[in-house]
Amino acid sequence: MVDAVQAIQDRDMPFRNEDLCGKFTFASPSYSVLESKEIIEIDVLFHRRKPQKTKSTLKLPNGGLKNEEEKETSFQNGVIKPCMDGELVHKGVVSVEYETREGSAKFDKDFKPARGTLQFDPNDFQKKIPITVINDAQYEGNVDFYVLLKNAKGDAGIGDPNIARVTIIDDDEPGEFEFEKVQYYGGSDGSVSVTIVRKNGADGKVTVECLTLDGTAKGGEKIEDGVDYVTFDEEIDFGNEETSKKIRFEINKSSKENKNFIVCLRNPSIGAKIGKHASAMVFLSSDKLEGDLADIIEDDEEKEDGWADQFKKKYLGAWPTFVVSVLVIGGLTLFVEQLSGLLSCVIQLKPAVAGITLIALGTSLPDTFASKSAAQNDQHADAAIANVTGSNSVNVFLGLGLPWVISAIYAAATKTEFKVKTNNLVSSVVIFTIFGTLCIILLLLRRRFVGGELGGSTVGKVLSSIFLIILWLLYLVLASVKAYHPDVFPW
Repeated sequence: MVDAVQAIQDRDMPFRNEDLCGKFTFASPSYSVLESKEIIEIDVLFHRRKPQKTKSTLKLPNGGLKNEEEKETSFQNGVIKPCMDGELVHKGVVSVEYETREGSAKFDKDFKPARGTLQFDPNDFQKKIPITVINDAQYEGNVDFYVLLKNAKGDAGIGDPNIARVTIIDDDEPGEFEFEKVQYYGGSDGSVSVTIVRKNGADGKVTVECLTLDGTAKGGEKIEDGVDYVTFDEEIDFGNEETSKKIRFEINKSSKENKNFIVCLRNPSIGAKIGKHASAMVFLSSDKLEGDLADIIEDDEEKEDGWADQFKKKYLGAWPTFVVSVLVIGGLTLFVEQLSGLLSCVIQLKPAVAGITLIALGTSLPDTFASKSAAQNDQHADAAIANVTGSNSVNVFLGLGLPWVISAIYAAATKTEFKVKTNNLVSSVVIFTIFGTLCIILLLLRRRFVGGELGGSTVGKVLSSIFLIILWLLYLVLASVKAYHPDVFPW
C-alpha cells in the first residue's frame, strides 16, 4: 500500500524529487479561493539552502548491508516547503517575474490581470503575489486561471511547480423559485395575482419560466365565450437581490362554475433551482370552494383500487406490469417491422432505404413522444435527450449485438461460416456521424447562448427545430442516393 501511494505521488508531483536549490517555485501547483473573498495570495518560494544529506541503510538479499545517501525533501503534504536547516548556497539578491494567464476565467470579468517582479533580498525565502478576484454576484460556476513564473535573475533558476492553477469557487446563491401559496382565488375584478418567491439566496440576475395548464378551466388567447382564462407562458426576470414577483392572470369573471387551472414553474437559469411548491392551483372564484375540496378529498379516501390497479402496483413489486409492457412493445415493434418490410417490397423500395425511413419511423415514434413528454414535464432537458441516446444505445448494442452473437454461436456449433455483408453501411454511418456532430454542436451553442438545450425564445426554438428536421431530411436523401447509386460518393 505504501509503495502504491508513493507511486501516485511521484506521478502527480513530478517536482517532488527535483533539486530545487537556487530555484524559484510556487508553494503549490494549485490554489482555490471563494469568489466572495475577493483576493487571493499566491506563495512564491526561493530555495536558498541545499537540503542536508542523511544516511540510510539498505539490507541486501544476501544478508549484507549497504549505506546509501538520500537527500531530504522539502515536499510535505502536497506543498513545497523552503528548506531552512541546510547549507546556505545562494546569499545574494535575486528576482523573478510573474504574470497571470486566462483559463476559463477571463480578465476584468472574473479576476484582475496581474504581472510584476518579485525581488528577494538575502534573507528572503518567501513572498506573496496578491491577485484580485471580482465578485460579480452572478452565479456562473467555478472557473480557473493561471499564474506563471519567468525570467529569473541573479544567478537563480526556475523549478517546478512554476505554473499554478487558481480555481475561483463560485459561492453565489441564485436561490430557489416557488409559489408563495399552493392555492389562489380569483377576484370580482376579473383577475388573480400569483406571487413567485425566491428563497435560499438572491444573488445575481436569474430567470424562471412560468406557464399555465388547463384544469377544469379552459384557457385561450383572450377572454371570450368558452374561454375561462388567458393562457400564460413567459420567462420571469429577477434582478440581483430581488426576492418576489407578482404575476397577474386575466380570468373570465362571468364564469359561473368554480373551475380551476394550474400555474407551473420550470427551466430556471443556471445555478437556480425549483423549490417545493413548483405549481399552484388557481380557482376562478371562491364560491363553495371548501365544500368542493372536501368532496374531492372524501372521494379519494373512499376510492379503492380495483383488481387491475392492485396487479399494477402491488403484486411482485409491479414487475409483472413491467415485463408485460416490454413484451407488448416488442410485439408492436415486430409487427411494424414486418409491415414495413412488406410495404417496401410492394413499392419496390430497397431494404437499406426502408430501414432508415419506414422501419426507423415506426420504431422511433414512441421515443419521440416519450422525449416530448419528458421535455414538457421534467425540470431539466436530461431525461428528454437521454431517452433518445439510451434508445439508440439499446438498438446498436443489444439490437445488433445479441442477434449477431446468437448467429456466431450457431455458426460455430454447426461449423459453418458466418458473414454479414454490407452495401452502403459505411457511407450511411459517415453521414450520420457528421450530422450527429452538428446536432451536438447545436446543443452546445444553445447551452452557451440560450442557457439550456431546451426552451428559449420562440424564434430560437423554431429555428433549432427547423435545423434538426433539415439534418434528418438531408440524411435520408444522401443515404437513399447512395443506396440507389453506389458510385455517387467515393466512400
